[in-house]
Amino acid sequence: MTSEMRIRFSTQSPLMPTKAWHGINDGASSILDLKEDLSKTLSAANPDLILNQSAIILEMDGFELLDSSCCQSVLQDGDIVSYVQ
Repeated sequence: MTSEMRIRFSTQSPLMPTKAWHGINDGASSILDLKEDLSKTLSAANPDLILNQSAIILEMDGFELLDSSCCQSVLQDGDIVSYVQ
């Protein structure tokens, strides 16, 4: 059985400002996995967008989400995550 959680994410400059819902399934076990998934989603929506994965930071309530953190441990359904580059 697959459990899915939804988060709200937003981007800021230099990326095009975006606010959207994003589903997190069991495949995204770490914040690093979530970064990769969000990067693919944003790139698919804007093919001209070039993302530097090593420069991407995900934040929640002004605090950085560390790459090694487990999504299920630090995120709850409906949380707002900011995507900063």
